[in-house]
Amino acid sequence: MFAMINRMNDLFHAELEFEEYNLFRLGAIGVTTDALDSYARRICVL
Repeated sequence: MFAMINRMNDLFHAELEFEEYNLFRLGAIGVTTDALDSYARRICVL
């Protein structure tokens, strides 16, 4: 069931959280692909 729901969300490009929620709770808005790439390169070196 869990895998089916994940596939449906991917298929419909469903947003799991609203942008306002991320701004208020997580501060996740504004993360760029460059920042993620830089982070991945730093932790893979360790």
